[in-house]
Amino acid sequence: MSKLIQLFNDIHLLIEKYEQIRKEKGDNYNLFQVINMTSDETRVHSAMIADLLNPEGLHQMGDIFLKLFIRKLEELFKLELNLDYGDAKIVCEKYIGLKTKDKEGKDIGGRIDIYISDNTTVQ
Repeated sequence: MSKLIQLFNDIHLLIEKYEQIRKEKGDNYNLFQVINMTSDETRVHSAMIADLLNPEGLHQMGDIFLKLFIRKLEELFKLELNLDYGDAKIVCEKYIGLKTKDKEGKDIGGRIDIYISDNTTVQ
């Protein structure tokens, strides 16, 4: 029993240390809490990320964010996407059909948060 108590004490110390590090790094800061938009985070996040990925976005940085994002996807998932950045289209909340369930009970349809495509490639 004392080993179990020691384990919980060790876990508690790790959690406290982790929280201290998060506080020092500023990781607990949430802009959406500051501007009182936590209930709208999903829609806001998608719109903000979609604009950053959009080469025609308001950020006026061209396709730099999209290239970095695609490069990271390729790296993480060992893919070669070959996206035509000059023809890239970013759609936020793309409707893909009525939300239902397939034969296995999996959700199908609904909306895709961020849809990236070009003339030949769909991500």
